Amino acid sequence: MKQLALYDFLRHLKRNLFMGFLLAVICLLITSLYSLFSYEYGKYKPFDELETNDGFFVGDKSCGGMHAFGFEQQMADRKEIEKLYQVYMGSLNTESSYYTAYIYEEWLWSNWQGRLKSGSWFDEDDVNSDTMQVIICGSISSYNVGDIFYCETKNGRQKCVVKGILQDGTEIPFSNSYSASDTTYTSLYSVPDKENKYVILQKEAAERNGISFNSAGIWAFVKYKAQTSEEQRETTNKAIARMTLSTSYPHDIFRELSFDKLIGKLFVYIPIMAAGILLAFVSLFTVAFINVEKGSRYYSIYYLLGGNKKECFKIACGNVLGTVAVSVIFYMLGEILLKTYTRNQNIVYSTMAGSGMLAVSLYIVFALFLIICMYLAMRKSSPLELLKKHN
Repeated sequence: MKQLALYDFLRHLKRNLFMGFLLAVICLLITSLYSLFSYEYGKYKPFDELETNDGFFVGDKSCGGMHAFGFEQQMADRKEIEKLYQVYMGSLNTESSYYTAYIYEEWLWSNWQGRLKSGSWFDEDDVNSDTMQVIICGSISSYNVGDIFYCETKNGRQKCVVKGILQDGTEIPFSNSYSASDTTYTSLYSVPDKENKYVILQKEAAERNGISFNSAGIWAFVKYKAQTSEEQRETTNKAIARMTLSTSYPHDIFRELSFDKLIGKLFVYIPIMAAGILLAFVSLFTVAFINVEKGSRYYSIYYLLGGNKKECFKIACGNVLGTVAVSVIFYMLGEILLKTYTRNQNIVYSTMAGSGMLAVSLYIVFALFLIICMYLAMRKSSPLELLKKHN
């Protein structure tokens, strides 16, 4: 039976290879589109928390002397303000090196995740861990995931462990990323200088372990207390705009501009990729139909030589599984080529969490589709009818 299945696969080798290639192209396009959407929406997601809270986006709090006099302190003095959303900056001094530390509050690290080359991202358990969890820049080649090092803090010598390593070229939200000409979520992200050694820490863990840090961004989001009146919010909005002497927007305008930017960027890629997926699907199902038609003729001969439908169905399943196996190889080769090409073009290509399961699901659906087609072709006609049909 195995020999017949192999023979059946080799007899249609060219078509099977072509089907495997088309299926790999479809899976690569769909998973790439999924990853692109997940990555771009992932940059927008942290600001979802602000959607139900009226407030103000401050585009440049370093202007007008605000940075020197302490923007954070001035906002704290305003009783109508509940919280500031921003990024903090500190330093991590180890036995052998000095690292710039970008320190994220829970609203950011729990809703956004950088692209990781290895390891995993922060979780809630890390906040109270005795060993401080650290995400490091991919260009710091001296460390691997799980490596332990020590740093000096206000509390003394602190044990740290590398939890994850970011891919080179990963955009992160940090201090010098604001562009007044583009007040959207994308303006808050940029790629740090490759020459700069940096790490990312959780603010809660950094505070508990004695890491020194200051307000880092030149941008911030201001959240008002629920009981603040519309009149008071309007007055504070104008006061912030006057103090910062920079581009500032209410949250609803910032969200609207950001979401328009997100949709606009995605729709540059979606039509092209959708057209490629559609073309590959049409070609794939055309070749699959030819395979089903051609295969039914040979299975009718197997019937006449003493084989039964169950045995023929097993042969057909073996042919389908062989095509899927070839396609998986094409898919893996395609990922390697994409990563190599995009690395040379200074573009980060990476499949997001869930892409693997999506690809597996596509392969399962395709295999089931072909198997069902073969089963229906065998079931609807007798061996003699199939012979007459193909002669």
